[in-house]
Amino acid sequence: SGSAVQNAYIESSSAARPLVWQASWNAFAEKPYLGWGPENFNHAFEENFDNRLFQEENLGEIWFERAHNVFLDTLVAQGVVGVLAFTLLTLCFIFAVYRARKKNLLTEMDAVLLFALVPAHLLQMQTGFDTVGSYALLALALAYVLSLEKAMAGEGKVYPKMLVQGKAVGLVVLALASLWFITLGESARQSAIVETMQAKTPELQMKAIEKSLSRISSFETLRLSYGSFVKGSLASMAEAPSPQKTQLVLQFLTVYEGYFKEYLAEKPDHYRARMNYAYLLLIKTTLGENRVEEAKEIIRSSYALSEGNPLTYIMDSTAELYSGDLKEADRLMQEALAINPDIEFTKEAVAYLETQKKKFPNISVLRMGNL
Repeated sequence: SGSAVQNAYIESSSAARPLVWQASWNAFAEKPYLGWGPENFNHAFEENFDNRLFQEENLGEIWFERAHNVFLDTLVAQGVVGVLAFTLLTLCFIFAVYRARKKNLLTEMDAVLLFALVPAHLLQMQTGFDTVGSYALLALALAYVLSLEKAMAGEGKVYPKMLVQGKAVGLVVLALASLWFITLGESARQSAIVETMQAKTPELQMKAIEKSLSRISSFETLRLSYGSFVKGSLASMAEAPSPQKTQLVLQFLTVYEGYFKEYLAEKPDHYRARMNYAYLLLIKTTLGENRVEEAKEIIRSSYALSEGNPLTYIMDSTAELYSGDLKEADRLMQEALAINPDIEFTKEAVAYLETQKKKFPNISVLRMGNL
């Protein structure tokens, strides 16, 4: 058992968080000085993946884009250098507030509130991560402290009125442009994801897909749109299959395939994107468009990206099943099971394979949940 503080954090978090924290620490140990770089947590996490995250007691929380701990997030992204910079910034903030209070630029209550902001924020971020809202509050606090620093420096320099007005106009224009981007740009694309799920006709659904993916801001944007479509279309085809419906689904999958290719061209080592793309190709294969060899190539070049992850073996086994090599499919599925026999998803995949072997060549799609 750890310290009282550590135990309190673990109790207040989900069952999966300690596993993610350990994976994050292992990732930091691999690149301790400069880290993995900003927005690269998923690579660090997938390379140090803990397959126990698939177990049911972890409530289905498998994939993480953040460590849900500000210090671990910083260690993974920027390493020791990042943590030192973060610490220095925090100390500068505290020292500036202290000096401002000494010079009576702050009331005692204001100083207490600003001092309390630091531990309050750090405690909150022990089991979470910063959002747009928290960043905005921090920016306001830092801006206020910087204005105090300017006052304490006693700067007497007077700038021309036109220059000051020009800067003010420039800031207003920048603020309005940012607001437009958030409210009319990104917000509209996010809303289109919901429209994709609610569209009444294929034409409206296609328009919503194109709108939501006009700029793929993150993998989640693509995954949510694609995942929702696959879940709905597979359920619909299971209830009332028809050649027309099959062709329509293939048409939509071809559209999503283009978006996956575009995303992977920029981020070729994104493990989840590769698995989702391979799954798309396997679905196409079951619908009559044989893409199994392409799927195999993607899957087999992904083992090193997330070692010890049973998902790769399950996907590889499924690809062998679809290509007709039942012996190899069985071998790979047993390897997946040997990695961690307690994973319910792997047991379900083993049962699926056994059923499909009896029905072969009339196989059905393996349903993937949180892919």
